[in-house]
Amino acid sequence: MRLIPRRKDIVEHIKQSILSSLAFSIGIWLGEWLQKRLSRRKMHRHHKKRDRKPSSLKAPGRSFAVVTTAALPWRTGTSINPMLRAAHLSSDPHRKVMLVVPWIAPEDQGQIYPTGVTFNTQQEQADYILNEARKRTGLPCNFTVKFYGGRYFSSFGSIFPVEDIVKIIPQDMHDVAILEEPEHLNWFQHKSRWTSAFKHVVGIMHTNYLAYVKEGQATGYLNAAAVYRVNRWVCRMHCHKNIKLSDAVQRLPHQVTCNVHGVASVFLDIGRAKAAKPPQGQHRFTKGTYFIGKAVWGKGYRELINLGAEFEAARPEPLVLDVIGV
Repeated sequence: MRLIPRRKDIVEHIKQSILSSLAFSIGIWLGEWLQKRLSRRKMHRHHKKRDRKPSSLKAPGRSFAVVTTAALPWRTGTSINPMLRAAHLSSDPHRKVMLVVPWIAPEDQGQIYPTGVTFNTQQEQADYILNEARKRTGLPCNFTVKFYGGRYFSSFGSIFPVEDIVKIIPQDMHDVAILEEPEHLNWFQHKSRWTSAFKHVVGIMHTNYLAYVKEGQATGYLNAAAVYRVNRWVCRMHCHKNIKLSDAVQRLPHQVTCNVHGVASVFLDIGRAKAAKPPQGQHRFTKGTYFIGKAVWGKGYRELINLGAEFEAARPEPLVLDVIGV
């Protein structure tokens, strides 16, 4: 029989959690302030040592390391979009492109990869990724795949690096780094500094982690305040420019908002086909607005339901909502 904790114990636990979150948030704030002061002096000295002549990322001969937090066959945004980015960057024969992804031990791959799809060697998985990229893009995909040690944590639903990624990237590739989810890559990695090793570092924010944190326990909003500070700290430290896909993501140093993922041509082709005159006996979609997302709360279902309730409160007619899928 599971014992139900007493009210006093619950209150004490909440108090301890709040105090811990406050202490952590204050510590991060002080660390961020100190980092600003020290980084200005350090970066000034560092820039004087290095050749920082004006340059263009479009210039021939540039090298790009696209570093991400997931890899196929795990079909998630941080595995597919970086792969496509590497494919298109490598379409210029004058560029060198490397896709850097996590390697999960074979005995752990079953936690995230499809049933029956596992790899005994890194080369097997690299070949799988390159074949998938060629199939999706129709491009030669002349980029290399490099692996860093990673470990999947089911409590986070994420993979985290377990080694210093900067040190495994060959020295001749230390030109331009594109960090997919720079905060995620650097939460638990504080050895090498990306902006010291690479001439230009761009961070691309994929995920609104603050929304996930707020949905957690009673101290969710306090924890979110701490994560907000940590994210700003690591993105300032490791990136020259931070790109947000949407302004739903928190404010960041050196930020710009741009949907750099674009839209796959296959989706546009489907749209054109749907807009054309339907075949005999078929009909177009006539329901108006549609919402596509994974069947998890973090993808906006709670917001959709809340907006539906507001709609019904403001209008006499009921809102009809069809749900299709599993």
